[in-house]
Amino acid sequence: MRSYCGYSGALGRGTNVPANVVSDLQRDLRALGYHNGEISGVWGGGLEAAVRAVRYDLVHGGAISTVGSYNVAGTVIASPATGAAEIEPALAGCIRAMSEDTAFVKLPFSLNVAADNQAAWTTVTALRGAAAPTPFLAAIFQQESGGRHFHPPSQANHDNFVTVGLDHNDPSAPERITSRGYGVGQYTLFHHPPTIAELSGVILDPAANAREAFAMVRDKFDHSVVSNDPAQRADDRHAEWPLAPLRLCKYAATDPRFLADCKTCAARAGTVAITPGRPVYPGAGLTWAPTAYYSSAVYKSVPDRTGFPCDWPYAVRRYNGGGINSYHYQVRILCNLLTLT
Repeated sequence: MRSYCGYSGALGRGTNVPANVVSDLQRDLRALGYHNGEISGVWGGGLEAAVRAVRYDLVHGGAISTVGSYNVAGTVIASPATGAAEIEPALAGCIRAMSEDTAFVKLPFSLNVAADNQAAWTTVTALRGAAAPTPFLAAIFQQESGGRHFHPPSQANHDNFVTVGLDHNDPSAPERITSRGYGVGQYTLFHHPPTIAELSGVILDPAANAREAFAMVRDKFDHSVVSNDPAQRADDRHAEWPLAPLRLCKYAATDPRFLADCKTCAARAGTVAITPGRPVYPGAGLTWAPTAYYSSAVYKSVPDRTGFPCDWPYAVRRYNGGGINSYHYQVRILCNLLTLT
């Protein structure tokens, strides 16, 4: 029996839950894909977000999740209006049932994180092809996962599971996890749990994980940079290079620098400084500002996207979507290019 089961009352912040019980709960919710915070034995905000998220799926189920089937007879009910994140016996029982069910695909972990992460990074940065430039993808992976396929544990945090990013993009239900990004490339799934094929493929295999990112960035390059449709095109590119055809690379495909010498291009592009209130491109109504994801809108010595002899800076922004967050993301990627070794 899981240590968090068997209690007659609810467990939560301030109820003096033993550290080993909290750790067991954190570990199980991490394996189940609901927690991406610490496995530390300390009851905190990350665990509470995971509790709210698993409760939501158990109560509401829905097309993107099969978790609702574990809420037998509806014994788990929605959180109280106060938003309290507690584990009552019924909820503890559902988490245990999912954890002990071999049919529920669990997230993998590593017994040698340092070696596995080094091997993953070597694998993905060695990928070559005509789909997309490896340096831009490496810069994306640095932003998405810190270049880590597995989370490195520490004395205070025993998390050694695959890196996972959790998105909460439903304003009507902020506790709901709308998508999950996995591994070094943060390959994204909008359903949960993943299938066995997804686990053995894009989640466990860093090369497969990275190839999906390559394909997605190339799709953005092909379809979301230059377009006659204002809803599809990259507005910054349209404003800065309105008459230029789509630019793949300054080098010919037979040149070894083709889609590979991006750090040099970034260093030669010139730099710009970004401050709050500045338009994101000349004439834009959207201006630089902090967001919930990016606490500062001050950037110094950013490689100037207009100085690149290609359109990949615009493609990587559209890879992240649109709006002000995509511009923050673009800046981070361009700066990451300069740090590549």
